[in-house]
Amino acid sequence: MIDKKILVILGILVVVVIAFSIFLFFQSQPTALTTLKKPCPLECCDDDIYLKKGCESGYECKSYQCIFLDSDDDGLSDAEERTIKTDYRLYDSDGDTLSDYDEVKILNTNPLNPNTDNDRYRDNEDSNPTTLNTAKIEIQSLDKAWRWNYDNLIILAGTLKLGGSLNPDMVIADPSVTLMVSNSGDDYTAYVNLDLVFEISNKEIYKEYLSLGRFDRSENKVKKIQRELRLVDIPQAILDSLTNQTTPNWNIKIENLEYEKWG
Repeated sequence: MIDKKILVILGILVVVVIAFSIFLFFQSQPTALTTLKKPCPLECCDDDIYLKKGCESGYECKSYQCIFLDSDDDGLSDAEERTIKTDYRLYDSDGDTLSDYDEVKILNTNPLNPNTDNDRYRDNEDSNPTTLNTAKIEIQSLDKAWRWNYDNLIILAGTLKLGGSLNPDMVIADPSVTLMVSNSGDDYTAYVNLDLVFEISNKEIYKEYLSLGRFDRSENKVKKIQRELRLVDIPQAILDSLTNQTTPNWNIKIENLEYEKWG
């Protein structure tokens, strides 16, 4: 006779085997949900209509197509962003409010530099962000005149011949010039500075520093300068030519022009 304990153990084992067999049987049968799904007929499927079908590494499934993974949704794939060194996690890597895609594909600006052309304006506020915006100051002489004070020249010549004393404040000439100062660039400049030089016989006799202030784009200013040149300003070599009653050559020129330039 078989021991009752052994019979109990055998009974339990039979029940377990039967239960496990039933479990495996139902697991192998399609459920009501899966029987409604069909195999994915497209490149990929990630919804509940078809059986799921994924993409290779580095791609993601969107609208049933495998496209490059774009973690920040800026239009550039993560692979592209790694190549150009932008941050694939940021829509705008350089913080200028322009997407990395727009900078690379449309504007041709640097997605890693908020001011591609390194001028005064950031890319998002620059009408032409790849071209340097800068002022361009041009100066034209509209007219110039040199009026000799002939009465004083006569007095000067006579005094020099007689060996008399000269008044250093005696006015020898009254030069004048009218300048047209223009900004033909595509940016303003906060200042325009220059030296106005008066010459006689190619020798500098007087220099005046001029500060003309701010010039906006396409702005023009007319500046008239008129000065008295006194005996104290005239070099001795020039005095000798005046004494000989010869009129030396004269000129007015611009030197040391300074204004805001970019680049």
